[in-house]
Amino acid sequence: MSSGDTTTCFYATGRRKKAAARVFLRPGDGVFTVNKKPLEKYFLRPRSQMVAKQSLKIIDCEEKYDLYVTVSGGGESGQAEAVRHGIARALVNEAPDIKSIFRRARLIT
Repeated sequence: MSSGDTTTCFYATGRRKKAAARVFLRPGDGVFTVNKKPLEKYFLRPRSQMVAKQSLKIIDCEEKYDLYVTVSGGGESGQAEAVRHGIARALVNEAPDIKSIFRRARLIT
């Protein structure tokens, strides 16, 4: 994301264990970048990829947003869960009415 973007962007931080993820979410066509790499190149395990995308899948909007994520600390599973948490929080920033969906799924408290 460049500083010249005029598109609305939502930001949130997700944490899990020792991992922390900064999530930038904007309307788009489903581009998912983690630490400047495509999701599939950063998270090599299919389970980690599924966990990272879980927040988007719950509300059926996997192709509706572009995501730029920076994540650090922890291991692969902790990082994937931190990304999931950050995405859920960013989506709630955009549409507060979906918070109850994420609460029921235990993705946010």
